[in-house]
Amino acid sequence: HNGVLEDHYYNIVFQPYYEGDESISGVTTIAYEVTEMVLAGRKLEESESFNRTVLESSPDCLKVIDADGKLLFMNINGLCALEIDDFATVKNKPWWEMWGDENRDMVKTAIAKALNGETAYFEASYLTFKGTPKWWDIIVSPVLKEGEGAASKVSHIIAVSKDITRQKKEVLKLEKSEERFRNLVEKAPSPICILKGEDMIVEVANDPLLKIWNVGNEALGKAILDIMPEIRDQPFLGWLLNVYKTGITHYDSEEPAYLTRPNGEIETVYFNFVYQPYREADGTISGVMVTASDVTNQVLSRKRMEVQTALFEDMLMTAPGFVATLTGPDHVYELINDQYQNLFGKRKLRGKPIMIALPELEGQGFDKLLDKVYNTGEPFVGINIPITVARDEHLTPELRYFNFSYQPMYDENKKIYSILIFGYEVTEQVIADKRIVESETHFRRMTELMPAKITNADVSGGVTYCNKNWLEFTGCNFEDFKNFGYHNIMHPDEIDEFQQRFQKAAETGTVLEMEMRFKNKAGEYVWHLALASPIKGEDGIIKMWVGVTTEIHKVKEEEHRKSEFLKMVSHELKTPITSIKGYVQVLLKMLKQNHEKQVSPVLLKPSLVRIDAQIVRLTRLVSDILDLSRLEESKLDLQKEKFQLKKVVEETVQDILHSNTKHTIKIVSEFNCEIYGDKDRIGQVIINFVTNAIKYSPTTNNIEVRVFEVEKNQVAVSVKDFGIGISSNDQQKIFERFY
Repeated sequence: HNGVLEDHYYNIVFQPYYEGDESISGVTTIAYEVTEMVLAGRKLEESESFNRTVLESSPDCLKVIDADGKLLFMNINGLCALEIDDFATVKNKPWWEMWGDENRDMVKTAIAKALNGETAYFEASYLTFKGTPKWWDIIVSPVLKEGEGAASKVSHIIAVSKDITRQKKEVLKLEKSEERFRNLVEKAPSPICILKGEDMIVEVANDPLLKIWNVGNEALGKAILDIMPEIRDQPFLGWLLNVYKTGITHYDSEEPAYLTRPNGEIETVYFNFVYQPYREADGTISGVMVTASDVTNQVLSRKRMEVQTALFEDMLMTAPGFVATLTGPDHVYELINDQYQNLFGKRKLRGKPIMIALPELEGQGFDKLLDKVYNTGEPFVGINIPITVARDEHLTPELRYFNFSYQPMYDENKKIYSILIFGYEVTEQVIADKRIVESETHFRRMTELMPAKITNADVSGGVTYCNKNWLEFTGCNFEDFKNFGYHNIMHPDEIDEFQQRFQKAAETGTVLEMEMRFKNKAGEYVWHLALASPIKGEDGIIKMWVGVTTEIHKVKEEEHRKSEFLKMVSHELKTPITSIKGYVQVLLKMLKQNHEKQVSPVLLKPSLVRIDAQIVRLTRLVSDILDLSRLEESKLDLQKEKFQLKKVVEETVQDILHSNTKHTIKIVSEFNCEIYGDKDRIGQVIINFVTNAIKYSPTTNNIEVRVFEVEKNQVAVSVKDFGIGISSNDQQKIFERFY
């Protein structure tokens, strides 16, 4: 064609040419080209293979079947098509029981074939659950276990059933029509007719053409417009008359003809045809010879392929993950959805090889990975893959993480021509996971430094972690500690109570607190205070338990001597304190009377005043120690007085700075007022806050104490440090006793 050797495809008929005496004098050759039909069929096969590779499922009736032939799953389309109201009515039942007796062996054969690693196809009819007769086109495919290809490794079966009832009815109707004309069709495979005169009278018409016209031999001798009046407004008659008058052959391909059927419906049929002048022996044109081929299936197949391709591309462009295709051995960007483009800002990618479009990928191995997929057809799936890539032009490349796959795509010749990329960016998730791992590592390191015995347990109470204090106490390693069971080291008298309390704590989501005995490596039972705190997820459901167990054996043994001890301590402390207080008061009095000549009162008096205040406070603290034994019966009395809050804060901070010189404690006084309350206890609270701030901010030396007005007649003191802090989930737990 035009000097170039090409492959073309033809349908050809050789028929004997008879003279008037019935002798054969030659051969009549009729041929029409079907190249586009053949290529369209191949493209359709390519499209179907492409869709199977990417979609791997059917939009029709989908069923998942186990190796015993039992139904595990059916999609909603299948339930609707089979008129099944509840899948539970057929779940776990053999698939062949849904079929009539005439089809059950065929279904069993298809299942057996799938279990052997092969795909089975069959067409059958059966009634739906509500008695509606339907025809189905069915594909039964094996699903192999990941990484295994042997037939014995079939994990389950997927059956895709397409409702072809409507098509089947048309096919059956067509088969009946074809049967009436079978003998004539065998003689003439392609439509041929001869039309005479300007009225285009049908002189000769073979059966394929009569079939297209949907008429019989009565059409002979009639004008074509009498046979098909619907073509009056179509271009065919004009082309026929032009050939008749000019003698110029007219060619056309894939021309739609709109033909009226007996039921009144308009059917669109596509033809490749040739209109040639029909000449008599003297060379005069007496009519037009028509040869045609019906290419409706070819055109519809191509249109379906185009629609499928458009739908597929639309699906990829709107997919939730990023999608791109790389064509050829240089991996040139062809299709790119918005999600993929957004990964790289405004950089132009389409039409460029990936290593040129994204030069920062050089040296990271992705070019070699793509080459392997392109050359071997082996797909690649990567999870949490680190990639150093820039988010836009002129930006510095940064480390990011992705989940993605490289999937080879094949053409009609089963050759790889492109690679499909599909995936998601998971940078934030990976970083979060790393932080969790780091946090867990930090937690476990911290627990190893704590004096208490620490455990982690799952929802049911099974131990998943314990610190070294437990191992040293029990004399075993973690696996032994985990395997022999936490209950085996409890005192038998306390196991039932512990189980009841744990059950209640699990039901209410509260902390379990219990004094109990555990057996050490010497076989002795030692008293402990056990706390088990539930850790809940965002949904409020308990995910795990954290246990803190503190030895209190000595406290329990000496508990009966507690009161006597406290009284003794109080007595022994009050005596020297009283003497010191008296001495300080004498010094203050002497200074007041100017008896001290060598020391300046200006220097001594503030310090002595603070000593006096501290002794008063210490005396009260000792009294409070005694009161601890009465906390269960009564409350401690408050000693209320009026005082300047700012002054108490300043004095407290000054006292602390005398023993903590490396810290800088900044006082921000935004509101000055006089308050009425227990001055000593308020001062002690401030001391506790500030000393805790010092203790739990070991790497920072700055602390801020702020006095400010909350609202009218309300003042507050806050202590702010820059240390490890307390998470929002744990802040309420600081009010739990011994936490």
